[in-house]
Amino acid sequence: MRQLVKVLSLLLMAVIFSCDKKNDPSLEKGKVEFSISSQGISGGRSAALTSVLVSITDATGKSIFQRKQLTLISFGTEYLSEAISLTKGDFKLTEFIIVDENNAAIYATPLEGAPLAYLVNDPLPINFSVTKDQSTKVVPQVIKVDGSTGVDFGYATFGLDIVNTFQFSVGVLTYNSLASNLALATSHINITSGATVLFDGDEGAATNKLTIKDGYTNYTLTVTKSGYITYQKTFAVADLKAYNVSPLAITLLDQGLGNGLIAYYPFTGNSLDATSNHFDGVGHNGVVLTTDRKGASNSAYGFDGVDDYISVAHNNAFNFAGDFTISVWIKVAATQVDSNINDIVRKWNGNAEGYPFSMSYLNSTNLSYPNQLLSARFDSQTCGNAPNDFAPAITSDVFHHYVLVKQGNTLSNYVDNVLAGQVTDTTQGSGCAIQNTADVTIGTRGNLVRFFKGTIDDIRFYNRSLTTTEIASLFTE
Repeated sequence: MRQLVKVLSLLLMAVIFSCDKKNDPSLEKGKVEFSISSQGISGGRSAALTSVLVSITDATGKSIFQRKQLTLISFGTEYLSEAISLTKGDFKLTEFIIVDENNAAIYATPLEGAPLAYLVNDPLPINFSVTKDQSTKVVPQVIKVDGSTGVDFGYATFGLDIVNTFQFSVGVLTYNSLASNLALATSHINITSGATVLFDGDEGAATNKLTIKDGYTNYTLTVTKSGYITYQKTFAVADLKAYNVSPLAITLLDQGLGNGLIAYYPFTGNSLDATSNHFDGVGHNGVVLTTDRKGASNSAYGFDGVDDYISVAHNNAFNFAGDFTISVWIKVAATQVDSNINDIVRKWNGNAEGYPFSMSYLNSTNLSYPNQLLSARFDSQTCGNAPNDFAPAITSDVFHHYVLVKQGNTLSNYVDNVLAGQVTDTTQGSGCAIQNTADVTIGTRGNLVRFFKGTIDDIRFYNRSLTTTEIASLFTE
């Protein structure tokens, strides 16, 4: 006599609706819904049943669904699953597994030839048809899994290959000439890890939430858009996950004004470099995002004049042996806190070394040049050449566009699209070094003195001299 095994017969009702649209067989689809009765379950309806896995093939054996997981919704004494659409034809139900909230198998229908197949009247596969204007009932019996293995039911395993994923938000920005502002734009985003492509698709002009596979150490984002310079950066997984709440803002650069651009800090939500060089800035001592010149929130940085600053790690690209341009937008606070000179951007630690550039504000306590801007270079204490280029006094508490250009042996200051000062660059190359290994500092000097109070935005570093037309384009952005 066979060993008594408790068999629970759960009614599977597959109601298949089909309709005829013009005689096109591909349009003759029905819906398959799984209804599972809880009658006979010990203790009544089991709240642990959350979904059912079904595998279906067509009459030729071609897989239609492979362990498709359908959510079960409780209705009175039964569970109903979400619907499946199938084209009219003949099919086979080849796997049927009911799982709980932990994706553990609770009930299953055995396959023909499996050790437990004798316990049911009709083991899998079960044939059924989707027929025009007719319905079909499929009633498989299921057995409680308990301590059985997948092999007992004829399955290789009851386990699920669960793909762990995570989400992050990203917005791609370009300059909108009509709105005179940065605006969200359409783009194509590709995400890889090594040779594995994890995401590839077109994204709309919105802050998009992307879902990608977890489990990789690094993720490389490549963003492309016609007419703009390609953005590419590799993120550590923890860094990318940090953008789940606050979005990653990526600014694409126009191919024209992107020529020779080695670093660009739009400060749209962060201090990252928008170029492919990724000379990213790091904020210190509570420097905070604030409103930019266009009124956009979280699109510029505010400095308290006490200890706030942003640093960019030393890279020889900033040492500028030849022509260069630095463009920045500033709003100077009327009252400064530290010293009578306040550094906006500089690459120098205050030692005997030279420096390739400095851009500073001489505040109202400076008796010689109150409220003026000062650009300078220095070829070290060995040679002592330090050309200073002064600009006329500026108004505090309003935004100004401040540009330093080196072309040949000439240093030029532009303030609000007007040539405001020009001097000869007397620094020497042979035996006199303007190069150093200091970080670039924004809002202070490298040895943390001369802190700046006010707002700084849109800093661009070029390894070439911009034309007056290009400077005007930056001013009118």
